[in-house]
Amino acid sequence: MSYSHLTLEERFCIAHMNSAKFSIRCIAKRLSRSPSTISRELKRNKGVRNPYWYDWAHEYACERKRISRCEKRKSHQPLYKFVMRYIRDGLSPKLI
Repeated sequence: MSYSHLTLEERFCIAHMNSAKFSIRCIAKRLSRSPSTISRELKRNKGVRNPYWYDWAHEYACERKRISRCEKRKSHQPLYKFVMRYIRDGLSPKLI
């Protein structure tokens, strides 16, 4: 099963349909996407006090995509140091 990221046009539709009070299932059906995809998109990319808006959401999603998974893991220094200490001692990542 393959997947594709939401496009700016899809986010535009989500924003307008959401502001018009369409249900998540209705939005998903019209875009041929899973309701969970729409739900996650609305939850992840809305502002703290602002409702979901497509251009801001697209920019925010692209920014998250640019940061590699490795960099995200390294940013949690206590956990990173803990794991690296045990890897140096010869334990496998699976055992840690």
